Amino acid sequence: MVNKTSNLDRYYKEAGEYPLLSKEQENLLSSRVRDGDEEAVKELVQSNLRLVVKIAQDFQGRGLDLQDLISEGNIGLCTAARKFNPDKGAKFSYYSSFWIRQNILRAIANTGRLIRVPVCTLDKYFKISSFISNYKKEHNRKPSNSLVAREFNLSKKRLLQILESTDHAIPLDSKVGEDGETRLHELIPEEESSRPDMTLDEREKKESILSALKKLNSREREIIVNRFDLDGKGKKTLEKLGEEYNVTRERVRQIENKALAKLKFNLEKSL
Repeated sequence: MVNKTSNLDRYYKEAGEYPLLSKEQENLLSSRVRDGDEEAVKELVQSNLRLVVKIAQDFQGRGLDLQDLISEGNIGLCTAARKFNPDKGAKFSYYSSFWIRQNILRAIANTGRLIRVPVCTLDKYFKISSFISNYKKEHNRKPSNSLVAREFNLSKKRLLQILESTDHAIPLDSKVGEDGETRLHELIPEEESSRPDMTLDEREKKESILSALKKLNSREREIIVNRFDLDGKGKKTLEKLGEEYNVTRERVRQIENKALAKLKFNLEKSL
C-alpha cells in the first residue's frame, strides 16, 4: 500500500511538471502528429496528464483502483492525441476528455463478471435490454423475440446469441462498485456520435454522406433514404418498402445491408 501510494505521489509530481499548452501550441503539435511525428504525440499527451488524474478520481470506487484508472485514462488520452483535429473547433482538453472517460468506462465495464463479454456485444446487449424495458413499461408485456430482432435488424439466432452470451452479466439496473450506489447503465460508454467534435462540422459530415450516397445505385439509395428518414418524410418499414418494390421483406433487408456496407466503405475512404 505504501509503495502504491508513493508511486502515485511521484506520478502526480511528474505530471505537474509538464507545462500547459496554449491553443496555438496544441494546433501546431496536432499538425505534426498528422505528419507522423511521435514526439508531438508525446508532448501533447504529457501536457494533459493532470487532466487524466482529475477525471480518473471521479471514477474511484467502481471496481478499479486509482492507479489502474489513470493507466486506462492515459490510453484514452493517447487515442485523443492521434485523432485530434483542431479544424473541428474543439479545444484539445475538451476533446480528449471524451476519450479518457470512454476508455475508463470500458475498463470498468469489462471488470468482474462482464470481462468475458466482448464490448461490441455488451453495447448491443445494453441497447436491447433498454428497448425491452421501455417496451414493457409502455405495453405492460414483454416484446417477442421476433419484434426485438426486427427492431435491431438482427436474425433471431443472432439475438439469442447476444442474450445468451450475457446470461451471467449483471442486470442493467444492478448496483455495482464499492459505493453501492452506481448503476451498471451509468458505466456504459457513450456512443461515438456523442464525441465533442461530431457536432461541430455538420455540413462537412452531410456532404460526405451525400457524396457516398451518390455512389449507390438508385434502389439502394432510395431504400437507405427511406429506412433512415434522410429526407425528413419519416422512416419506412421493411414491409412497406417490400410492397413498394414488389419484393419480400427479407430482400429489402439484404439490399439495405449491402448498401450500408457500401456506404461505410465509401465514407471510410473519404476520411
